[in-house]
Amino acid sequence: MADIDSMLDEILRREGGYVNNAADRGGPTNLGITQTTLSTWLGRPATIEDVQTLSAETAKAIYSANYFSKPKIDKLPDLIQAVMLDAAVNSGPGAAIKWLQKVLNDNNYGPLTVDGGIGPASIAAATKAAAEMGPALNKALIEVRRAFLQGLVQKNPSQQQFEKGWMARCDSLEATYA
Repeated sequence: MADIDSMLDEILRREGGYVNNAADRGGPTNLGITQTTLSTWLGRPATIEDVQTLSAETAKAIYSANYFSKPKIDKLPDLIQAVMLDAAVNSGPGAAIKWLQKVLNDNNYGPLTVDGGIGPASIAAATKAAAEMGPALNKALIEVRRAFLQGLVQKNPSQQQFEKGWMARCDSLEATYA
């Protein structure tokens, strides 16, 4: 398994601190954790103060459990784990996994059902693709993500204020992993 601690440190660096931007559909966030996500984690409605005082340790625990282990990103090849985890954090695990399944199908590593769930077939296809494609697999994943994010902006122009940051994040991932 890739170094989850390093991946989580990088996620926290990218996500930054507390933000409550009215245009952000996720609502108040801290370290990228939304109030809704924190409420689920706590098992009770999270307050704004809970979000504001969220510790890095709790954020890492949430990301590790709900965005890495539970969706089985930890079962994917090390090569793509950081890119997949970042996509899961930014757009949700289901979306990230669908992008992987699409990329695998598009590159003849399927046929896979594009269902947003990682099972034995997706793991086997991803393992073979990582071995054969190498970093080009990450590049393909990042390109599908870029297209999705640009589509969000086209559908909802209020999201345009986030586009530059989203694209910079994709550029950074590509420079590091592709």
